[in-house]
Amino acid sequence: MLKASIKIGLVLIGTLAISAVAYEATSLLSDTYRVALGQHVFNIPTQYSRQGAASQLTGADEDSRSYMLEFSAEDVAAEVSNYKTTNGSYRENIRAVLIAPTFDESKRYQSPGYLKDIWNAEGSYRDAIIESYAGRSWLKVYRKIEYPYSWAVLREMPEKNRSVPENVFSFWIANCLSGNSPITQSGEIVICQSYALDQDIVIDFYISEQNLDVIEDVRLFLKSKIELWKE
Repeated sequence: MLKASIKIGLVLIGTLAISAVAYEATSLLSDTYRVALGQHVFNIPTQYSRQGAASQLTGADEDSRSYMLEFSAEDVAAEVSNYKTTNGSYRENIRAVLIAPTFDESKRYQSPGYLKDIWNAEGSYRDAIIESYAGRSWLKVYRKIEYPYSWAVLREMPEKNRSVPENVFSFWIANCLSGNSPITQSGEIVICQSYALDQDIVIDFYISEQNLDVIEDVRLFLKSKIELWKE
């Protein structure tokens, strides 16, 4: 299996499906977009907007609505202590998708089915490879076919004979994909996908491995922005 080639500005989707979905975005002020998603309306500063792009993510139905955002590394670092803004020439901007899920989707984000497979060593994780995360107290869990280039990051060892924890974030951190990069110091890069829940809104986002240690603070940062933009 060949590593993915990762260039600056590319959003790594991994196994996430992409398709266009409807959203409403009209100019409210010269520096703001008014975006309607589900029952919510957001006034999103244009500096964070990637208007004209929308994506459908894991578990999303065809009528889901979403809106793509980007936060500069400097903006994140201003509010998240120890956030690293660069890796060689690579800028650690955070790309995110604001999603208004349906009721059934919300339940799947609360307890994604694929995490049950990881926890119970079932399905594609029946022959999973589990390794310690170097320098951290976490675990890397690989599907055998994707080893060693794609993995899930867990806080604790899955236990087949115990129910999946009700709080997803109590044991799952992110899904990561490694690849080659000509603009990082090592010539490689690892991009991780995770998400935050803000009431009935999902914020799906991408963060590099070197900033995984502050992912909880990044979640809080993203949620605070979303709350600030709500009408």
